[in-house]
Parts: sequence; structure tokens; C-alpha cells
Amino acid sequence: MLALSSSIRYFMYKEPTDMRFGINSLAGLVRNKLGFDPMNGDVFSYTGTV
Repeated sequence: MLALSSSIRYFMYKEPTDMRFGINSLAGLVRNKLGFDPMNGDVFSYTGTV
């Protein structure tokens, strides 16, 4: 179940993302493209392609 909270920030990476990426590659997108720390407790969502 997904529970939304006002104490957490939510971000959507809009560009299509290869969902075969591992966690390190997805974290790299957050770090390099969005400019955020993927370990700070925020929630990041991706749109997928194969």
C-alpha cells in the first residue's frame, strides 16, 4: 500500500527510463539528472520503457 505524507517530497523523473536498470543506475539518474541525494528519504518515481 502507498501512503502519501506531507512530510515526504515526491518527484517524478519524466523521461522514459529503461526499467532493466538496477538500483545503482536509477540512483545515478536521481543524483546526476535531478540533482538530489537518493538516500535522503524522498520518493522518486520513473516512467518505464523496455
